[in-house]
Amino acid sequence: MPGKRWVSQSITSAYIDFHNNAKHWLNKELNADIASDPFAAFPKFTDDPHMPPKVLVATMSPKASKAMYDFCDELVGMFP
Repeated sequence: MPGKRWVSQSITSAYIDFHNNAKHWLNKELNADIASDPFAAFPKFTDDPHMPPKVLVATMSPKASKAMYDFCDELVGMFP
């Protein structure tokens, strides 16, 4: 084509282009995740540092054993 000169990209400029495109894509993904956060309506620990965090411990067994109850009790006891 007259008037256009094709110049091959160096490895460095190709890496910079890839890095900038990846950063742009990740920012779009992050913004989409934040916009569709299902827990956004819940108060955050950073909003009121005196409010303790909520902790849910669930098991997959329909009948948890005593050892599982003891473990869950100990696990929940580690949080303030």
